Amino acid sequence: MTGDLASARALPGRPPDLTTIPKTGCVFRERCAFATDVCTDSEPQLEEFRSGHRRACHADVALVRSAPATPKGDAS
Repeated sequence: MTGDLASARALPGRPPDLTTIPKTGCVFRERCAFATDVCTDSEPQLEEFRSGHRRACHADVALVRSAPATPKGDAS
């Protein structure tokens, strides 16, 4: 891999069950090392954070970029 794909991170755990997706909040909050209370209450909006790149996350971009590739407590 090259460029941005080389730094992409997989979320630990299983993908959300599409039959039980919560009505509010972020569907990835149970798997995300950066989830906070706002993730339970509010669905993040899709936003462009760099030319040609969009994301939907309440976490600060700088915080996510500076975090280790494997979140604390992840045994994988």
